[in-house]
Amino acid sequence: MNRLELRRPAALLFGIFSRLNTSLTPAKRLTAVPIWSLLGDGQPIRRTLLLFTVVPPVLVLLTIGLTISHIAKEQIEQTQGEKLRIRAAFFTKNISQAIDRHLVDIKSRAALLPKFNLHTDYQQLNTWMLTVHSEVTDYTWIGFADRNGVVRVSTQAGLSLQSVRHMPWFGRSLEQAIVMDAENTPPPFVTKGQSNAHPRAIYLTAPVYDQQGEVVGVLIGYLGWDWVLNQYAGIANQLPIGQQGDVFIASANGGAYLVSKNTSMIHFNKPGGLQLAQHQSSGWYQDAWPDQKNYLIGYAKTNRQPHAADSEWTTLVRLPLDHVRADISPLVTGLWFIIAATIAGLVAMTGLLLRVTLQPIESLVNTINQVADHGGSIRTTRPTPKEFQVLTSAVNRMIQAIQDRELKSQAKTQLLADMSHEIRTPLHGLIGYAEL
Repeated sequence: MNRLELRRPAALLFGIFSRLNTSLTPAKRLTAVPIWSLLGDGQPIRRTLLLFTVVPPVLVLLTIGLTISHIAKEQIEQTQGEKLRIRAAFFTKNISQAIDRHLVDIKSRAALLPKFNLHTDYQQLNTWMLTVHSEVTDYTWIGFADRNGVVRVSTQAGLSLQSVRHMPWFGRSLEQAIVMDAENTPPPFVTKGQSNAHPRAIYLTAPVYDQQGEVVGVLIGYLGWDWVLNQYAGIANQLPIGQQGDVFIASANGGAYLVSKNTSMIHFNKPGGLQLAQHQSSGWYQDAWPDQKNYLIGYAKTNRQPHAADSEWTTLVRLPLDHVRADISPLVTGLWFIIAATIAGLVAMTGLLLRVTLQPIESLVNTINQVADHGGSIRTTRPTPKEFQVLTSAVNRMIQAIQDRELKSQAKTQLLADMSHEIRTPLHGLIGYAEL
């Protein structure tokens, strides 16, 4: 046997694959050949199969994981933001209703003054106001100013004979009952119980008419800003928003006043997103506040009623964005754990499949090398796939054909040698005889 013909088992296998491939129709020929050409000639099949069976699924799984995580974060932020908006609207609605109830109370009490001629008897009016103030403790003070703006009677010491004519609400109060959120209240109207950090108040006013229907003055109900904050704190206790949540009241000028269990009435610089909140009735947004933290904020603005003059503020309910996203951390962690387990299983299964698939090829190559060195034929000693059995049979036929050609060549050589010997013997005799 010409052993040089069997010295290259890889070349023999490649030749067999080529012969099998070219013997098929074009539609049935092996389509995996271009895959090897993508990586260049001579690349290990194990590396190629790993590249094309593991990398694409891994990329797909990573893309799915990132997409689902992003969608989950957006969904939880949208859901939580809507909850915060609803809670802010709940706060605003309850405060507005409380203010409206007090306005109705002031209007009804203003209608009682002419019936008992209290607007002309200031001593009886003072007694009546003290009684009302003891019954309705929400009012910081109650007062009556005549049509010239002079406070004639008040439950707050020091306000008598003070002029309210310059107050922005007085002129309109002579025409209709109004609610007004007044900032920078002058000192005589700031009570001792009110926080000096917030010199503002809510004025509830109603005109007082005499028996002939002429306006004789204005009945004033004063709700300090501390009352508003206390109302918010009371509602916050009834509607908890979580340990990390805070409720704010933002005035028209951007001042934000914190209302929470641990801290009260802290003034912040105007957050950037607050501009959006002040131009819409309600909604939610993300924003970075002066404490350098990102928050998810729901907001609701007070509705401007016909009787509400300059009485606007915005309720903000905020949660730290990290606290919001913490709700989906177990979901995202579980998702990535499943993806990691899937990738690990895919790699393990691919490795096992390559081992089962390539081991017969490696065994066949080793057997071919042994045959090339020592002769013989290929025999399978363990169960192998049918394709490798066909390949082994084809290699054995090829070896047998090579051996047959070797035998024929040797027979021809022996025939020529014998013929040469048989011809040389008589020729030598003839030559010798001729020489004699």
